Amino acid sequence: MLKIIVLGLDGGTWKLIMSLLKEGALPTFKKLLEEGAWGNLESTMPPITIPAWKCLSTGKNPGKLGVVGHVQLKNGKIHIVNAASIGSKEVWDYLSDHSIRVAVIGGPLTYPPKKVNGIMISGPFSPNKNFTYPKWLERVLKRRYGYQPFPVDFLFSEDKEVNILIRDIDVKFDLLEDIIDDYDFIWLVIFVTDTAQHFLWATEKLKELWNHIDKRLKNIVNYVDANPNAILFIISDHGFHEVRGTFYVNEWLRRKGYLKIKRTAKLLWYLHRMGVVQERLFTLLNRIGLVNIVKKRLPLALARHLIRMIPDKEGKVPEIINIVDLRHTKAIYIEGGVYIFDDTVIEKIRAELEKLHDDRGKKFLIVKRAHDEYSGRYVSKMPALLVWSDEYELGGGLHTKRPILMSKSRDEGKWLATHDRKGIFLAYGNNINSININVRIYDIAPTILWLYGISPPIDMDGRVLFEIFKNKPLAT
Repeated sequence: MLKIIVLGLDGGTWKLIMSLLKEGALPTFKKLLEEGAWGNLESTMPPITIPAWKCLSTGKNPGKLGVVGHVQLKNGKIHIVNAASIGSKEVWDYLSDHSIRVAVIGGPLTYPPKKVNGIMISGPFSPNKNFTYPKWLERVLKRRYGYQPFPVDFLFSEDKEVNILIRDIDVKFDLLEDIIDDYDFIWLVIFVTDTAQHFLWATEKLKELWNHIDKRLKNIVNYVDANPNAILFIISDHGFHEVRGTFYVNEWLRRKGYLKIKRTAKLLWYLHRMGVVQERLFTLLNRIGLVNIVKKRLPLALARHLIRMIPDKEGKVPEIINIVDLRHTKAIYIEGGVYIFDDTVIEKIRAELEKLHDDRGKKFLIVKRAHDEYSGRYVSKMPALLVWSDEYELGGGLHTKRPILMSKSRDEGKWLATHDRKGIFLAYGNNINSININVRIYDIAPTILWLYGISPPIDMDGRVLFEIFKNKPLAT
């Protein structure tokens, strides 16, 4: 039987991998690049975890899926996106329909888990409870591996301990090695690569993490070498790059008069003055034992959304929807896009954003109309403008202490790097040609279906990557 293993490395980038190869590191990746098919994977616009992973698993653009981020604006309210928000079948659904045994592990936006012909283990942004199908599997995972959907402790560790992330990687690879013979198709995502690169870019800790992945990957490559009907795909949802700083889109919209703030927003300024900030709140909740309860009961996305309504120690309120006067607001930025409530200003805002320069006099924003970038029934519900930068992180928060339009990356001591549109693609196996090839994020799902003898649906936006194969594999 054909065996396909899809290993997702969230935020994987050839920039980092190649730099480590030049240092003589990553021998397993070296072998894969020499013998496999590999190249850039063009991500979505904007290149955000959600919708990117869903585009990978469906072969469709966000306009056909109905999601463009972890949270979306609907009827004046923020809605947390979950797996039920996806308006399309995913590759494992089609495989399950054809009685192919599947294991789906750690994928973003797979909570709540759904019934498949095999197992599903929800990924990050899930609660630490009820995250598996079948339900009994959760007890086994916790007892045998100490499994959790995401190692939240890393985010609150003082020195950003990389060992916390490495333990999560080991759990994923231990599980993969234990079940590799039991399923025809395995889709496993390691999400902590994204987390590590945000906080540890250009550090020895990040090198340690990638060297550990390379070490654990060796057993999987040996397995593929020993099984002529096995294929290994290594993919990422987007790439990564160092950031020069953060541009606060909503502060720009506020200064231009497009976004209005409620008078009650002053309450947040008083909270900050009294020392009621995110960091202290977390310390207090941890001290009285509520953090563990939150971790078990609430999805990470919801917990993150709630705490981001409170100012941080620098006076920034990341989640501003509750302080925005939507009745008098014409535009608001939410995770990758600008929702516009007055169609007459769409082109004006787009042109003004595209003309912005940084302190070097360089334009730094990419602005696209959703109708030009996407197609499908949900486009009208998307942000009117999609905004991205290849050099700056884009922030949607507002500062209560002092309004900030742009800050340097290391000013806040937080993210050192962020996403770009060039992810990684690699295919390896006995039947894979040794070639260099660039692919689109939509090409993975139809290629997998074709390999199993299933005709890709005509509404998929990707194509089958015929050229990477020496011969069409036999599915059975």
